[in-house]
Amino acid sequence: MGETEIELEKKICELSGGGRISEAIELCRKYIALNQENAFVYNTFGFMLYKTGDINGAITNLEKAIRLKPDFPSAYYILGISYYQQASFVKAIESFKKCLELDPSFSMAYYWLGLAYYQRGEREKSINAYIDLLKVSPDFVISHYHLGMAYNSKGDYKKAIPHFKKIIASDSDCKAVFYHLGYAYYKTGELSEAIKTFRQAIKVNPDDKRSGDMLDSFI
Repeated sequence: MGETEIELEKKICELSGGGRISEAIELCRKYIALNQENAFVYNTFGFMLYKTGDINGAITNLEKAIRLKPDFPSAYYILGISYYQQASFVKAIESFKKCLELDPSFSMAYYWLGLAYYQRGEREKSINAYIDLLKVSPDFVISHYHLGMAYNSKGDYKKAIPHFKKIIASDSDCKAVFYHLGYAYYKTGELSEAIKTFRQAIKVNPDDKRSGDMLDSFI
């Protein structure tokens, strides 16, 4: 690789890392005009295009990165998110699974995999993805919210409750969790806990109409 290309690659890293997206994109184009064999640059280009909302452009360049470097977990990860944004959930799942095959510790890939399965109505697979995520990253607290939602949607309310409680105990700013916990208590027949939780929901968010309606139903 010539010196000019080395300098461009270094500058691309600096610009993309510093959030100077439009400048990074232009340098990626300049670099690719000189060298079409650098998977890193295609990956960075794809990510920058994704951040500007050019999902098709992102996919095109991420796929080029993967053709050049098939063992590129971050390229598969960003590709998966790009497909997810297009509601191409099957392709997203394939990309996240490939990312995890290459790097089983890639926490965010488990997170998005769980979301993609959930969008397809594959609740059990979504649950398994979040369980795997917590094995890799036990402090990834928001996983408990998604586990609770998946269990609730399956009608498995007793299993949902401890996950929602963990979110509340973590001091997360996820106000919606109070409604979902209250609803889980309601569906399991724990009415006093349901009422208390719906009241908490109104306290943290006075505009929570769903919790207000549930409280009205007990009158």
